[in-house]
Amino acid sequence: MLVRLGAMGDVINAFPAVALMRAGLAEDAVIDWLIEPRWAELLVAGGAENLEATNAMPRGAQKPLVDRIHLANTQGWRRNWTSGATLSEILNLREQLQESDYDMVVDLQGAIKSALLAWAAGTGCVVGGNNPRESLASLFHDEISESDSTHVVDQRMDISETAVSEFRNEEWKFEGRNTLHPENFPRDPAAESWCEQQLTRLGIVKEKRFALLTPGAGWPAKQWPAQKFGELAYALAKEGVPCLVNAAPSEVELAEQVAASSQDRAQTISCSIGQLIALCRRTAVFIGGDTGPMHLANSLGVPTVALFGPTDPAFNGPYFQPNIVLRSPLSKTENSHSNPRDEGLESITVDEVMAAVRKMMESPRD
Repeated sequence: MLVRLGAMGDVINAFPAVALMRAGLAEDAVIDWLIEPRWAELLVAGGAENLEATNAMPRGAQKPLVDRIHLANTQGWRRNWTSGATLSEILNLREQLQESDYDMVVDLQGAIKSALLAWAAGTGCVVGGNNPRESLASLFHDEISESDSTHVVDQRMDISETAVSEFRNEEWKFEGRNTLHPENFPRDPAAESWCEQQLTRLGIVKEKRFALLTPGAGWPAKQWPAQKFGELAYALAKEGVPCLVNAAPSEVELAEQVAASSQDRAQTISCSIGQLIALCRRTAVFIGGDTGPMHLANSLGVPTVALFGPTDPAFNGPYFQPNIVLRSPLSKTENSHSNPRDEGLESITVDEVMAAVRKMMESPRD
């Protein structure tokens, strides 16, 4: 079993590590995932709904990556830490994990909470990285993966490679690190149907001929200005490329600002994770910052223009080609969520982004 509880981009960036494990172990090896309920839709159509039934199903298009999914509602536990219901949930999860009788647990998060949950499975073999996000997490790791990789995707694959080596007698090295695996994202028939209906409603009939913009980000300093997103959408519309603006429920006002700044050339669209997967599969180019949707689009092989400010693209930028990362020399790597703006990110011009988008739209796409 592997543990990566969230968030969206972090879960997606762990997918190649699972592909590595599948390549290194027998095809029928059981690989399960412990995740927060709100991100389960990245692993299975329908997400956390009716999980008992989907866990009983063999791997397939609706659940392609892992065999079973366990849920850890850590967000809810934090809000009600002292309640009896929280304690009951934690004890039930521990019992569920121990009954699964895993040979090994792989901690791909490196936080104290993920390490504790990995340890709770009672395997006696928890594998983690040599540079966990929270140093105390290493106290719960029995095997440490030595890695000098820079990108977070490579770091997680290094951990998986160490885990696989525990099951193999001969020396083994994974050769498919830069290989796209878009089929590892679930296909939800309901989401696919919704997407076709929405594109028809919006008048988008040419396949893979629209741009998807995501203006939101984890904190304000990672957000390219809504005004500039709108100007970009206007420029793309003049060249015959319609734009859809996607935003999380808490970012609807931001999406509407983009649409207004585009002189209503861009159209907003709100969707679930499964619907966003379906939408990304159909888009010609994605434009956004350091966000989960950016990693989703990139991992699906969508030509990606990523706008970076305070976070370091060498560490967590788009991993797969084709992509273009735009980052000003004025931006300095800084992960404080309190910063309201980043001068370097705001200095990136619409013309610079437009040039990158044109280049990406010329990239071949399956």
